[in-house]
Amino acid sequence: AFLAARKLFGEDAGLWAAGLLGFFLIFDTASAVLPLAADLLMLVPHLAAIWLAACRRPFWSGLLAGVAFLFNVKGLFVAASCAVFLWPLLPALLAGFAVPCAIAAGVLLATGAWPFYVDQVWVWSSRYAASSHVSNPVGNGVVRTLNWLGFHSALLLGAGLDWCRTRRIEWKMAAWAMLSLAGVVMGWRFFPRYYFQLLPVLVIAASAGLARARRPAVAAALVLLLVPAIRFGPRYYLLAAGRSENWADTAMDRESRSAAALALRDRQPGDTLFVWGFRPDLFVHTGLPAGTRFLDCQALTGVPADRHLTQSTPVMTASTL
Repeated sequence: AFLAARKLFGEDAGLWAAGLLGFFLIFDTASAVLPLAADLLMLVPHLAAIWLAACRRPFWSGLLAGVAFLFNVKGLFVAASCAVFLWPLLPALLAGFAVPCAIAAGVLLATGAWPFYVDQVWVWSSRYAASSHVSNPVGNGVVRTLNWLGFHSALLLGAGLDWCRTRRIEWKMAAWAMLSLAGVVMGWRFFPRYYFQLLPVLVIAASAGLARARRPAVAAALVLLLVPAIRFGPRYYLLAAGRSENWADTAMDRESRSAAALALRDRQPGDTLFVWGFRPDLFVHTGLPAGTRFLDCQALTGVPADRHLTQSTPVMTASTL
């Protein structure tokens, strides 16, 4: 974040970007217990690709966008954002993007995993994305996006300050923001972790405004940062004080640990594990090898993990493959 903002808007903006990103990675969600899922893992190559694009290094920008794509197919939106900054140099960008993709494809083909990659990453994901677990995904998306923007109002203020100062919207930043929002919308789920795709562009835009803002505006932004700090600060205090036994964010993990203890109590030599439901952490807590090639029941029932406790209608069956 520092490098990208410094390249685009100067040293002070870089410092603001580093501080804002660090703050929101702590107080954006319950980060102390957040799994390193694909959306979060994509954050570093996303920012690195944009920085390299701003430096006019298309091959390396494309390569990092390709790495982001390997973490999450939404890395395609990262590549498109880099193309906005590098549009006359698209061949080199695409060449860089192709390198990690070709290496990964070669490994998958060599190990015989290519068909399973296609099934799990593309076929299953497309069925999952096409079937929302809520009755009104558009309304749900509007509400959740407005809530997220309100929670990050300090970033909106910073971005607004830059617009007020220049009286124009930098079209490349606007395009990056729209492409990032498209990545959030993809799949119509709007889970909090999906908004990690939108966080980099808002942080960079806010840093540009706050770096040149007057003291009252900076003070207002700092006051707005109290909202997430107050929301998550007490959680970290309880964790540091060793009083997190009733912490809602770790309830599922505590249940998994209890279930793992029961499994290990009756463990026999040669035992394996199969999980009915979606609790991949049980394999970690028990240390038992998988009994089948299925780590959970989604592939067997066709019911995604986001609804298997409340719905039983499959999104994919043998007839839809």
